[in-house]
Amino acid sequence: MDKVTRNPCLKYHSLKMLMTLDLNKAVELLAREYGDSFSLDISLMNDAERERCMDVSSAVPIVRERFWILEKEHEGGLIRRRDLEKKIVDEGQK
Repeated sequence: MDKVTRNPCLKYHSLKMLMTLDLNKAVELLAREYGDSFSLDISLMNDAERERCMDVSSAVPIVRERFWILEKEHEGGLIRRRDLEKKIVDEGQK
């Protein structure tokens, strides 16, 4: 049986927010999850996605989510990997 390859996509809110992420830890955890060979797409969120990640309090925008990890389903849909997002944030803060 062939191994199914899942290639994640890291969508980030802004370059400034991406640079606050521990990218070394992120790649390490993704390699543990996806194995020795995987492709990682990194792309900027579109305007609608960025709006979903933000709250406005007293006219000050607050970014709740700096990035998302998404996987493509066989049917073409996307699965958000909140578990990996949480691990990357938690491990990156140690």
